[in-house]
Amino acid sequence: MKQTVFLLILSYVFLKPLYADQTKPSAGTQNSTPAQQMETDNDTSAGYVKSPDDIVVVATRLKTPYKKIGSSVTVIDQEYIENSKKLKVVDLLEGVPGVTVARSGAAGGEVTSVFIRGADSDHTLVIIDGIEMNDPGNPTRSFDFGQLEVTNIERIEILRGAQSTMYGSDAMGGVISITTKRGKGKPQFYYSSEAGSFETFRQEGGVSGGTDLFNYSFGMSYTDTQGHYSTSHNLGHREKDGFENLTVSGRLGLTPCENLDLFTSIRYIDSKVGIDDGTGLFGDDPNRYNYSTGFFLRSQGTLTLFDDMYEHVFGYSYIKYDRDDKDRYSLNDTPTSNYPFYQNSYFNSYKHAFDSQHNIYFPEFNVLDITVKNTFSLGIEYEQERAESGIISETRFGPYISIAPWHTLDTWSLYVQDVITLADMLTTTIGGRWDRHSKFGTEGTIRVSPVLFIEQTGSKFKFAYSTGFKSPTISELYGFGGNEALKPEKSVSWEIGFEQYLFDDRFRCGITYFQNNFTDLIWTQEVVLWTTYQNYNLEETETNGIELFAQWDVSKNFYLGMDYTYLQTKVLRATDDFSSRDVLNRTSFIRRPKNKVGIHANYSFFQDKGNLHAELMYVGRCDDFSDFSTYTRARLEGYTIFNLTGRYKVTDNIEIFGKLVNIFDEYYEQVLDYDSQRFSLFGGVKITL
Repeated sequence: MKQTVFLLILSYVFLKPLYADQTKPSAGTQNSTPAQQMETDNDTSAGYVKSPDDIVVVATRLKTPYKKIGSSVTVIDQEYIENSKKLKVVDLLEGVPGVTVARSGAAGGEVTSVFIRGADSDHTLVIIDGIEMNDPGNPTRSFDFGQLEVTNIERIEILRGAQSTMYGSDAMGGVISITTKRGKGKPQFYYSSEAGSFETFRQEGGVSGGTDLFNYSFGMSYTDTQGHYSTSHNLGHREKDGFENLTVSGRLGLTPCENLDLFTSIRYIDSKVGIDDGTGLFGDDPNRYNYSTGFFLRSQGTLTLFDDMYEHVFGYSYIKYDRDDKDRYSLNDTPTSNYPFYQNSYFNSYKHAFDSQHNIYFPEFNVLDITVKNTFSLGIEYEQERAESGIISETRFGPYISIAPWHTLDTWSLYVQDVITLADMLTTTIGGRWDRHSKFGTEGTIRVSPVLFIEQTGSKFKFAYSTGFKSPTISELYGFGGNEALKPEKSVSWEIGFEQYLFDDRFRCGITYFQNNFTDLIWTQEVVLWTTYQNYNLEETETNGIELFAQWDVSKNFYLGMDYTYLQTKVLRATDDFSSRDVLNRTSFIRRPKNKVGIHANYSFFQDKGNLHAELMYVGRCDDFSDFSTYTRARLEGYTIFNLTGRYKVTDNIEIFGKLVNIFDEYYEQVLDYDSQRFSLFGGVKITL
């Protein structure tokens, strides 16, 4: 109740003065598109690009029609988010081709990982409004999707393949770029309340609006659930692991003149999740919780000059993470045979980042009666990341303390990109990047991506080749198992594909073959049982596969889509440190299934007052490690999930909705010995003003 009252009061405080001050409607447009965000007005369906003319930003950091992009991109828009009524970003990503999700437990789970085309989860760069969200204090600098809710989010673009040329380290596997809502027009207020299985209760409220001069959007959500079993009930575990999450998101924009656009984006996340022993061997631990807070800020400006021929995008970002894993008995009681070790650990980090991108849009010119368009970009970036960590354990064998004090890493970056279009048919994107790392010196990456789109037939032929790198993290260098001799991870990625658009773009289909080669991947080897580990560079691995999709707008009200991903992963060659471990050689990566099928359907009725959204997803079997010290493998069986969501507008201002999740009540594990969500039911109401 107190959260409901708090949300209503906060919304009213913002809403009342905005109604009073409103004098004219907003144009709802932007003079120029910031290079690191997705400001588009496209109509997309079921999370896919609907037309070759739809605008995508993430691939080139420029406002570019999809038909001129050679990389594979998936778009999830506001309409799809509303129709699916999913609460977490990771639930939306789960249905994207080439993307695999692994959750270790209940809602908010201990770790929620996202793998793009078989690459490691820390090879995915996550961006919100230009803020690079990957945690410098995380052992692998990956982003944990367990706490990221859809609050105030408008659009998500998923870019697959190595993208270090434009985005630097952490983007060897791909980029997930998220845009929050930009307010426009008269003030709009919304409030929703939802309840359901596992004693789940969620509230969300917000307000948005704007004029030609000023725009704003604010959102706040609170989720509380008792959750289900975290570690597997097949092992006799019966303690439920709850989850609480408070998310606050805000965006303020200012357009003081026609050629200058400014905005500041803020996001705050505070969460608490119950967790059990990570090995799944010692049963439930009702006293262990993970506390996490994150604060994220970006201020950005876009200046255009010389009749929009020159564009300058400049910004500053700041992120701060504080994470604590606490078991209240760790330092007070003697561990028993049931719980042989307890520990308190902390991971704190922050990062400052400055960036400046200069875009020159050259006038069109003709060569041999062929129209040539050229856009050149040059960018400079600087980031400083700091992190500390500590583990204080008490076991039946004695205490253990490991402290990694504050360490700092700096990176300077320079990148260039040229986008050349001939006769509005052949577009080639060429780019290069140089990163100067305070620990490893200079690393260079390149990207080349030609694409041919034949307007008369609606045919698209695409190709992309790129290299990537990822520097070792502060934790991998100086933390638990740290090794200052580590080398950066590197990759070579390429893809080739064909897409066809028919019947005024109402039917769309395509096929893409991709391959990624990784060298010097960092692994952790156990040196002394349960106490001492060492990080090493694994020599060479490969992932390859095929992505297929078909989409059909059967009618104005009915959409049907299907996608299929086939993925192969293997270790090609290991270093001497691992050469004796035959289990690693020529075997697939863990938690990456070979086969994945998704079917999506959406139907609106009663003049769009009602909507039904259905999705069927099959994920094939894969392996996981049952013992990370010996790399012994266990099989995770495949599973099929069917979800159904319905919503209906009772009035123009009141909407009711309901969700059925895992209707087949399928039991499955995405991580060995961790349960996943069984059949569940949720429902709620949304009020808009």
